[in-house]
This record gives sequence, structure tokens and C-alpha cells, in this order.
Amino acid sequence: MRSMEADRVVAETTRQSRQTRQRRAAARRARRFRLTVAAFLLLAALVAVAVFAVRSPSDDPSGVVRGPLILREEFSGSTLDTDRWSPCYWWATDGCTNLSNNELEWYVPEQVKVSDGILRLEARREQVVGIDGRTFDYVSGLISNLSPRRTHFSFTFGYVEARVRIPEGQGLWPALWMLPTTRQSLPEVDIFEFVGERPDVVEMHTHWLEDGRERQRGAEYRGPNFADGWHTFGLEWKPDSLTWIVDGEVRWQVTNVVEIPQEPMYLVANLAVGGDFTQRPSPETKFPAALEIDYVKVWALPERDSP
Repeated sequence: MRSMEADRVVAETTRQSRQTRQRRAAARRARRFRLTVAAFLLLAALVAVAVFAVRSPSDDPSGVVRGPLILREEFSGSTLDTDRWSPCYWWATDGCTNLSNNELEWYVPEQVKVSDGILRLEARREQVVGIDGRTFDYVSGLISNLSPRRTHFSFTFGYVEARVRIPEGQGLWPALWMLPTTRQSLPEVDIFEFVGERPDVVEMHTHWLEDGRERQRGAEYRGPNFADGWHTFGLEWKPDSLTWIVDGEVRWQVTNVVEIPQEPMYLVANLAVGGDFTQRPSPETKFPAALEIDYVKVWALPERDSP
């Protein structure tokens, strides 16, 4: 038989061995936990990368997926970039208007102002003599991608977006729209139009030629007072659809192919005064008034949606 001292030594050895096994088991559990956490974090990172790849900054919250960026105008510098824009309609360079709408302004380059990364198309009361000796009571600003001898920019299908702040006041008519590079008046797509007496209503239109006659269709979206701050307006243009987007939300869509342009188009932004779409300015209309534009960007369609 073993002595009591031998029994004590055996018991102590057994206890130490048990403690050692327990420590090793705990270490293995801790290592497994760390590996599990590391694997989870790696998986989460891979998921995040996958989500980012699918939904990159080129995607719109509305679900619009954009292709390559083909126009990025952020109005840096102190003057209009005349490699991209003209300060008049395509038929003039130093002064113009749209007589077919009975507008009251004469567009002049001096009313197109760029500073601090913002474009201002500024309207003010000033009598000037314009076309055919006519007197206009207001001057204002306009930009266009088309000039008498040059197409500065055009595209066929894609996504257009602009961040703007509109003016408020009776008789003011700010707009961003598209026209064909053929220098014809149709087709036309109005990305947004406002009349200053209703600054909470966005007007959206498409105009086209059918059976030799001009046709048009439009819709309104009533939102906040858009003159109170900056807002984004977008248009997704596909061969089989036009989708209008306001502040990241789809507000109207056209899917009749007859109503959708199928040819190269260019952009126009302007601040009209008076005309058939609105009223004459009232004594309460504040001048100078400006359509301010932070940026205009155009993306081509992603390859999967290209015709």
C-alpha cells in the first residue's frame, strides 16, 4: 500500500493535471472563439464589398443604375466654360429669346454668372432692344450645349441629374430641358419646369412629332417649396422609358416608345420671365432673381441597358 504522503502527492499531481487540462481547454475555446469572430468579420467585410460593388456611388436611391460619367459640370472657376456651353440658343451668341412663347426677357451672356462653384442664371428688370428692334423689359441668363457652329455636348440615352435652387415669384419660369442636335424644336423633354407663383409644383413634360403634328404629355408633382433650398432633379432616358426623379424618388414615367426621343439630345437651362406658361411679374416679384445650379452631370447607360 502507498503511504499517505504518496497519496497526497498523487492527489496533488492529479489536481495539477486537471487544472492544466482545464487551462488548455479554455485556451482552445478562446482560440476557436477568436477564429469564429475573425471569420465573421471577414464574411461581413466580403458582404460589404459585394454590396458596395452592386450599389456603388453611381447608383441612385431610386434604383437607377448609372454607366460611365460622360459630363461632369461643377462650375469651377469664375466664368462659364465655353468649351461645354453657349450663353444663348443655338442660333445666336450675344443675345436671344424665345418669341414662340411670348417671353418677356432678352438673354444676354452677362446674366450668366459663375462663382464659388455655383452657376447663376440671373434675371433683372432692364429695358434692352433685341431682335427686330423690339424692346424687352427684362434681361436673363441661359446656357445650352449647342451654338451656331458647334455641338458642345450631346448624348443618346443615359441619366441626367442637376442640383439646383429655384427662384420664387410670379412671372419667373426656370427650366432644365433637352432638345435634338438636329436644331429642330422636337422632340423635347423637360426635366423640370416651375412657375414662380407655384414653387411647390414640379412640371415634367415630353413633346414629340406624330403624324406631322406636335404632341405632348406631362405630369405634376407637388412637394415642398423648392425655392427654400437645394434639390436634385434627374431623368433616366432609356430607349423604352423616360423616368423623372425628384430628390431621389421616382415621380413620373413614360413607357410609350412613340413619346421617347431616339436621337442625340443636348441640354438647355434657363430662367425665363413671363410667357405663355406663366404670368407677367407682379410688383411683389423680387429682382434680381436667379436659377442657381450646383452641378449638372450625365451618365451613359450601363452596358447591360445600352441598345
